[in-house]
Amino acid sequence: MTPKGQRFLGWLSLIVLIGAFIVAWSSADQCSRTEDCGGYRATYNKSTEGGFQELTHGETAEELLARYTLWLALFTGALVITSVFQGYFLIRADRTARTVANAALATATAIGTQNTHILNSITEAKRAADAMNDVATEMGKNAKAALASAQLAQQEFASTHRPKLFIRNIQPRVLGADQKIVIRFTIFNRGEIAANKIIWRMGTIILDKGQNVYGMEGIDAVDVPFIYPLVGGEDVTEDFESTKPLSPTDHYLIVSGGRVLFFCGVIAYQDSSGITRRSGFMRRYDASVSRFDTTADYDAEYEY
Repeated sequence: MTPKGQRFLGWLSLIVLIGAFIVAWSSADQCSRTEDCGGYRATYNKSTEGGFQELTHGETAEELLARYTLWLALFTGALVITSVFQGYFLIRADRTARTVANAALATATAIGTQNTHILNSITEAKRAADAMNDVATEMGKNAKAALASAQLAQQEFASTHRPKLFIRNIQPRVLGADQKIVIRFTIFNRGEIAANKIIWRMGTIILDKGQNVYGMEGIDAVDVPFIYPLVGGEDVTEDFESTKPLSPTDHYLIVSGGRVLFFCGVIAYQDSSGITRRSGFMRRYDASVSRFDTTADYDAEYEY
C-alpha cells in the first residue's frame, strides 16, 4: 500500500471511531432520560393530571456510570489501536522514504563517480591525442628530413653515377664536289648508367683561315632523335648528311687548305633522375690526313 493510502486508511478509521463513540454516547444519554428504555430501577416523579406519578429507572446510577466508563475505555482502546497502526504506517513510510533517499543518494554518488571517471577518461584521451599529435609532428619532421636526405643522396648518386656521352671516331665518308657531305661518327657512353631520350644536333660550316667560328651564321645543321637508351660502356655509330651539296669552289679550297671545314654539334640526353645533360664538340677537318681533329677549344668541347 502506498503512503497516501496508508494515511487515508488511518484517518478514516479515526473518523469511524469518533462517530461510533458519539452515537453510543447519545444513545446512552437518551436512554437514561426516557421511561421505556429497558426498564429502570431508579424512581423519579412525573407530573400527571391527578398529581405526581412515581416511576422507576431501568438501571442504577452506578450501572449507567459503568456503561459510560466502558464506552470510554473502548473508545480509548480504539484510539490507542488506531495510534499504533498510524505509528506503524508512519514508521514504514519513514523507512520507505529513507530507503528511497538512500537509493537516490547512492544513485547520485554513482553518477558523480561515473562523471568523474568520464572526465578522467576524457582528460586521458586528450593527453593521448596530444601525445599522438606530437609523435605525428616529429614523424613528419623526420619524414621531411629523410626525404631531403634521400633527395640529396639521389642527387649525389646522379652526379657521381651519371651517363657521359662524347663523340669519337669522326671520319668523312663523302666529301666531293656537288655532293652532300656525309660524316660518320660514334657516340660513346663512358658513364656507369644509361642515357635516355638522346637527341643530337650536328652540322658543318666552312670558314676562311683565321675566321672566328663563333657567332657565324650558315651552319648546315640537322636534328636527329635517338629513341633507344644507351647504357654505360656502349656506343652507337651514326652518319651525318648535310642538307646542301658541297660546291666545287668550297671543295677545292678545303682540299687545298684555303678554307677550313668544321663539324660541330651538341648531344642532349637525360640521366636516371630525369636531369637533362649536354655534351658539345667541335672538330676541324685536316685535308692532309683526311680526318677530323680536335680544336683544343674548351668552350666548344664541353660536358655537363
